[in-house]
Amino acid sequence: MTQTANRLPQDWETVPLGEHYHFQNGVNADAQAYGRGIPFANVLEVITRTHLRVDDIPGRVTLSRDSVKAYAIRRGDVLFNRTSETHEEVGLASVYSDDAAAVFGGFVIRGRPKTETFDPTFSGYAFRAPNVRAQIVAKGQGAVRANIGQSELKSVLVPRPKPHEQRAIAAALSDADALIEGLESLIAKKRAIKQGAMQELLTGRQRLAGFSNEWPVKRLADLATFHKGKGLPKSALATFGAHPCIHYGELFTKYGAEIGEIFSSTNDVSDPFLAMKNDVLMPTSDVTPRGLAKASALFQDNVVAGGDILVIRPADLVLHGPFLSNMIRHDEEQVLKLVTGTTVFHLYASDMMNFEMPVPELSEQRAIASTLSDMGKELSALEIRLAKARQIKQGMMQELLTGRIRLI
Repeated sequence: MTQTANRLPQDWETVPLGEHYHFQNGVNADAQAYGRGIPFANVLEVITRTHLRVDDIPGRVTLSRDSVKAYAIRRGDVLFNRTSETHEEVGLASVYSDDAAAVFGGFVIRGRPKTETFDPTFSGYAFRAPNVRAQIVAKGQGAVRANIGQSELKSVLVPRPKPHEQRAIAAALSDADALIEGLESLIAKKRAIKQGAMQELLTGRQRLAGFSNEWPVKRLADLATFHKGKGLPKSALATFGAHPCIHYGELFTKYGAEIGEIFSSTNDVSDPFLAMKNDVLMPTSDVTPRGLAKASALFQDNVVAGGDILVIRPADLVLHGPFLSNMIRHDEEQVLKLVTGTTVFHLYASDMMNFEMPVPELSEQRAIASTLSDMGKELSALEIRLAKARQIKQGMMQELLTGRIRLI
């Protein structure tokens, strides 16, 4: 393995796409033609995948035999989305890597190889390389939506290593993709297992060993007291503040059912509300009602809780905070019935007081919460591995597709 300077290697050519691909726009059919028929590749599939298989294509369309022939995609064809909501996503390339029959839609451009210059697997990566993407984005047009046409794609310059090096690069990046796909599959499996465990354990359909007492159903008003956070605008957040704090927006983006590590701090504590260990925090306003069915149990004392945070403080020896946060997240539909509002939706203490839940003895609550927590930690560890694998692949693309690192 050797390393080169930042410019492309001397033995790599730079060629315009138009010399090696024939471009064509996709089919536009009548509305009633969609929903059944032949697989129909559209913008979303192209944007989200460097390499496309027929199983990745959910759309179907009914076309005449002549139209199927005219708009067919075959192994090695490169698809580009010709429109996007952002310039950054216009003209993304996706190579068809299947032999099954399929067609492509009107918002997609097909590049059919004129020659065997590019290895199909390599092209799926190479045409998304940063230097290629920079050209395509610069050629995109439109203010509201970004668009790109065949003539612009024809003029895009792409690096072309020798065929054996293309195959080596493609193999390395394919291995990285295989690792990512394996982790994604494992995470989906573990997430489904946890969801099933929540369904069983939080309803009492499955009991942990050693527990058999009945679960009475109670209103949350009989199990906790209710408080409201204060102030704490985003401007009050500090990188190295003296007091740990939680801004209500972080309940949507940073925290799950449990809050262990606090990510923010502040120096503004003129009149704070301090949330305590075992408190459960919920946002009280959002633009979607479903966003309010978020509950997070706190594992620290003396945390500044900002405005628009509902603080539910479980009664001692009655209710375990992590059990409650899981129960609220699990029974999302009941929370939605308590939400009010039209444009902006709200959830008040007076609403959550009416939340009803089965309440096992405290020791069983803790056991259930601990079981779900262990599952959550396993998921988090896998998600960290996945993020790292994606980051490594991005770095590999940056180095291998510019020739800064050579495999041959």
